[in-house]
Amino acid sequence: MKYYEDSEGEGTMPKKIVKKTLNLNKYGKLAIAKYKKIVQILLAYNAKDKQQEAFILGQITDSKLKIGNIYNKLISDNLQEQLDNTRDALSNFTWINNFLKNQTKDQRVSNVNDFYDKLKDCKQMLRLLPDKID
Repeated sequence: MKYYEDSEGEGTMPKKIVKKTLNLNKYGKLAIAKYKKIVQILLAYNAKDKQQEAFILGQITDSKLKIGNIYNKLISDNLQEQLDNTRDALSNFTWINNFLKNQTKDQRVSNVNDFYDKLKDCKQMLRLLPDKID
């Protein structure tokens, strides 16, 4: 967040921006909780056929990717909380990367382009987020 001088005093952030940021963070955390619940349900679900299994795997990776992206966008003036958010984002991208690498050849072939795009996004975040933590 960018701090600047305003009518509220030097080096403070306008109350309007603080309120909007807090609301965005609140909605981001709610979305994370919902996506985590989706992942939990999907991981416990037993697919009836390969097509359904491929769909479920796609939904799991999509949800984990969204969770990581939301964690990466949460903003906090507390350095430890910001660091925890970045670590949680990194954890989700690492999970996706490992999950996609461990897919069987048949599972990958059915969604090769979709998995390739997700894996590429994850690898990019795995390169960038450690620098953000440092």
